[in-house]
Amino acid sequence: MKKHLKDFFIPHEGNDYAPQSLQKMAITGMVVLVVLSFTFANLHAILWITSDWMVSAVLPSVVVDLTNEERVESALGALKRNPALDEAARLKAQDMAKNEYFAHYSPDGISPWYWFAQADYNFVNAGENLAIHFTDSAELMDAWMDSPTHRTNIMNGNYTEIGVGTAEGTFDGYDTVYVVQLFGTPAAAPASVDTEIVQVAQAAEIEPEPTTVASQTIIETESTVAEEVADVLAQEVTLTEDVVIVAAEPEPITVEEVVSEPVVSPTATSSADVVDMEVTETGVVLFSDLVSTSTGGVPASISPEDAPVSNEASYIFEVLTQPHVMLQMLYVLVGLFVLGSLLLSILIEIRRQQPVQIVYSGALLALMTGLFYVHSALSVGAVVL
Repeated sequence: MKKHLKDFFIPHEGNDYAPQSLQKMAITGMVVLVVLSFTFANLHAILWITSDWMVSAVLPSVVVDLTNEERVESALGALKRNPALDEAARLKAQDMAKNEYFAHYSPDGISPWYWFAQADYNFVNAGENLAIHFTDSAELMDAWMDSPTHRTNIMNGNYTEIGVGTAEGTFDGYDTVYVVQLFGTPAAAPASVDTEIVQVAQAAEIEPEPTTVASQTIIETESTVAEEVADVLAQEVTLTEDVVIVAAEPEPITVEEVVSEPVVSPTATSSADVVDMEVTETGVVLFSDLVSTSTGGVPASISPEDAPVSNEASYIFEVLTQPHVMLQMLYVLVGLFVLGSLLLSILIEIRRQQPVQIVYSGALLALMTGLFYVHSALSVGAVVL
């Protein structure tokens, strides 16, 4: 086994200073592997992005996991996935797909917070990130993290919950997937009164205290004495002159007008700082638009044990939504293997270099670089808002 590895990687007299890893057959095999990987990665990107199940079920879970990974790395708490926020995000994504727009505010002026209300989610803090035109979930997250405004929403320590919704549609004539990422801090529920306790308390207040026989006798005696005194006074009073009863004029009553101040409910303060479009080196188009809001209310408390402790999506699902990452990993491994063998071939016995093998290796590396560039130009990129 040791001899075979030596013959395969290290140039020496036994293999005529030509390691088998750089011979024609080995290079041909690696060329086939590189081309197949290129083809598979591009087909993979097309297939998973057109799958309803992958887009609607798997992608939101992967996005939640990637978001929490970024927050945990920065010592921020993981966000809890909330079904109501998922629903609000799904409704917003479907509305954009149906009306073919890509903006925080719809052409009719509907704000992002309208969808929170449709999902019955009462919030104290809320934020929104949007994305379209992507074929890799990892690059989608990288695009958001590379934008200062989108990163601000993702890394906001005031948020405690997250929801992600998707919808397939067209935009500017191209088939695409709309992704809506919503953040929220739920508002504390109003204090509820236990009606049963109130009823018991009211019954206790109105229940008459029991009377004793002695107290009842005293009450009857006092009533009889009062009646006798009234009879005596009625018999002794005689009128000696006419009595004129003058009705007193009523004193004017001054009514002071009280103007009650209107009750002002907490109003949402939003921020939407829009800057010009920016195209990054990776092909990501950024509309750096920070959309967040706060009502100034009282947030609900979420105990640490309620925070997610496991991933929403399995590792297999993350791989299925990241074809570009898998291609990069494979190309890096093949490239390092070829470079290592080539350096050994050149440096170990410089006087016995094999020009043909050097040409083979250089051509393979050039092919890999070119294919990766083509792959990036065709499929890599995203538009985030």
